[in-house]
Amino acid sequence: MGTNKILLIVALVIIVLAGGYYGYTKMTKESLGDDYMMGDQINDQDGDDINLTMPASDESGEGVDEMMVGGDGQVSGDEMMSDVKEFTVEGDNFAFSVKEIKVKQGDKVKITFNNIEGFHDLIIDEFGVNTGQIRAGESKTVEFIADKTGTFEYYCSVGQHRANGMFGQLIVE
Repeated sequence: MGTNKILLIVALVIIVLAGGYYGYTKMTKESLGDDYMMGDQINDQDGDDINLTMPASDESGEGVDEMMVGGDGQVSGDEMMSDVKEFTVEGDNFAFSVKEIKVKQGDKVKITFNNIEGFHDLIIDEFGVNTGQIRAGESKTVEFIADKTGTFEYYCSVGQHRANGMFGQLIVE
């Protein structure tokens, strides 16, 4: 068999595998529905609420099981085990995975923003937080001191993303 035939067969196998992967991920997303987002309330077969635990990661990339996301989509800094309140927020099509973050005044806050799809950023004007715009598959971590109390909006500044619902609340108590 010639070298060209082998290369053609390998290319076809790669194309078929890539198409299968794309179809599987698209089907999985569609089966969850457009309204499902991480942090939404989920019930088990008995109708009981399920709390989701998401691993946060430190600078080394190792997982740290610190962030608790309850069935109400809220993340509370009280549930953290370290002095730095760490949160992981994912950005997708016009949505953040976490809609509300609660911390106490004076807390050092660390937010890792993972962009899942599209082109996004995460901004909190009152604290000078700006991840800069990043592409799908990229992450950016920001840190700040929550030195003011109140409710502050974090949002994506790309195009009309904020107007289309890509925002959440930072509550400093």
